[in-house]
Amino acid sequence: MAFTDTKVAGQIIQSADWNEFVDFSEYISGSYFGHSSNKDIHFPSSNLIPWLNNKYISSNSSVNSLIDVDTVSDAPARDEVLKWNGTNWVPAAYNATFTFSIASFNDGVTTTKLIGAGTWSGSSTLVFTTTYNNGPPDRASVQLSTNGGAYSKVGTMTGPTYLAGTNDTSAVSYPSTRDQYLRFRISANSGTDYAIFSETAIYFRNYVKYGTTTETSGWDSTDINALTGGGTTPTSTYTTSYSINNSTAGEYILFAHPSAYTSLHVSGMLFNSVICPFESPATVSVTNSKGYTENYKVYRATNPALGNSTLTTSTSNSKINKIYWGGTLVVSSFSESNIEGLDQSQVTNDQTQTWTAVTLDASEYFLFCFPSRLSTPLFYDNDTGFGFAMEDPEFVNVTNVNGQTESYKVYRSENVLGPNTITLRTA
Repeated sequence: MAFTDTKVAGQIIQSADWNEFVDFSEYISGSYFGHSSNKDIHFPSSNLIPWLNNKYISSNSSVNSLIDVDTVSDAPARDEVLKWNGTNWVPAAYNATFTFSIASFNDGVTTTKLIGAGTWSGSSTLVFTTTYNNGPPDRASVQLSTNGGAYSKVGTMTGPTYLAGTNDTSAVSYPSTRDQYLRFRISANSGTDYAIFSETAIYFRNYVKYGTTTETSGWDSTDINALTGGGTTPTSTYTTSYSINNSTAGEYILFAHPSAYTSLHVSGMLFNSVICPFESPATVSVTNSKGYTENYKVYRATNPALGNSTLTTSTSNSKINKIYWGGTLVVSSFSESNIEGLDQSQVTNDQTQTWTAVTLDASEYFLFCFPSRLSTPLFYDNDTGFGFAMEDPEFVNVTNVNGQTESYKVYRSENVLGPNTITLRTA
């Protein structure tokens, strides 16, 4: 079988299935070339090679022979497809993108800084780094926003890679007020692709200060700055727990926070796990090490030398004291020492629970004492489930380890219950 495909020089030779033909002849620019083959590929005489290099499609040639296909720079892997990257057809996953974007941006600054006055960072003192997807870009710049305001240019990234830069356009000032923030972002474009990437906000806080002092009043900025607690980490948190050693005679706990914050509650200060009395706060103007000045509220413990423990602060009433229970030979007119000398105690405001069992000696009554501010529960013998008969309460003032005095209700069993082991349940 034979066929003749007559073409003008420069046209493409096409045949859907040359294997069907044993031989054929091709006419190009007035010349016949005979082919006798049952294969796909036909390389005629050498004088046609220039023409064939540009126009002849062979099923045995690589797709990379096409001038806009590149499978060499990145060899294809199984299940990849050819995708247009803007310049060439290249191997890629079916869902890959060649759109330019910013992968990361770092301003090299921790997210909390001490508030100051004036210039925070001079020109060209900050270092920015970034990475891109399908980069590098054509250009990139760094912009700054203060406390959510409009962005303005403060620096550039250095070409041709644009991977690093600095604030070479301008110095950077502190925010005007404590607890405001700065936020840097990078803006870059590659051709028509444009991208921005914002860093985490940098908040500017002031110190919360605490420690001990022998001065009972009249503090100034130097006194507050000299307190050893809280002087290394700026923060807006001031209702938490602080370790304080107040074991030295004549020294008082002192606690100070910016006046703009809500005042601490007079019954919201705990030390040694129970309520601790503090004097009403004084207002003191404090200038920090960066030159920022603002008023502080300064609280002093009423009593000195309270020990080595944890101070817990709150803006709400968190008054808490011990509940006491145990056996006693005293019948009435109870004293503070009678209460504090009982076998068991627990720091809690939950007066309805099953209490640790106590063993009463012969002739002892059962005594249960709790702050008068708490409602009176019902009393039960936990072992039998029967009601627990109590006399009407007496009211006794009890002063805790911090010098805080509170009225207590003191309930005594109607009958002598010892010797016996008693487990009280209240509800």
